[in-house]
Amino acid sequence: MRVPALLALLFAAAAVPAAAEDWGPPTADYGALLTLTDGTGETLAHRLYYTAKRQRLDYKVGGRDEITIVDHEAGAVFVLYPSLKRYRKSPLVQPEFDLGVGRPETKRERLAEELVAGGAATKYRVEARTAQGQEFKGLAWLTRERILVKLEGEVKQGRQTRRLAMTASELKVAPVDAALFRIPPDFAPIEDKRK
Repeated sequence: MRVPALLALLFAAAAVPAAAEDWGPPTADYGALLTLTDGTGETLAHRLYYTAKRQRLDYKVGGRDEITIVDHEAGAVFVLYPSLKRYRKSPLVQPEFDLGVGRPETKRERLAEELVAGGAATKYRVEARTAQGQEFKGLAWLTRERILVKLEGEVKQGRQTRRLAMTASELKVAPVDAALFRIPPDFAPIEDKRK
């Protein structure tokens, strides 16, 4: 099963740096619909639910719904296959949904205040790097809660460079229902036969 290239990116000029304490992960729980488009016109829309301890990504692979839940308390990543009522558990991998934009060491230059996704956001020119080695150079718009609501630029991983644009819509900054992070009781685990 092939994961779309745009989805794989998530599971992954001298700027004036801000103070390190001003940067990091989002400071509020939220949900949003994210639409990513690469330079070839390939588009992927997915819904993201974010809390500090758990994140959930709803998306399609080959027309089939899939859900990924990153659970820091359980120390695991769960991939759910709703049409099969099955799920797979893997060791915890920390995705960087913002492509490293929020890391304290990221180079950033504040450019302007703009309205994005129905609210105020600050536009930055950034040069960022993820723990998995992806490099992003371009523009990023963040809310005061450090939620990435728009992105335009290039992502480089190894020798491959891709244009990428992301826009958020239906942004709701509010507590996220804990039930969204639970595996339904009628879902059965998929055992790894390679053991």
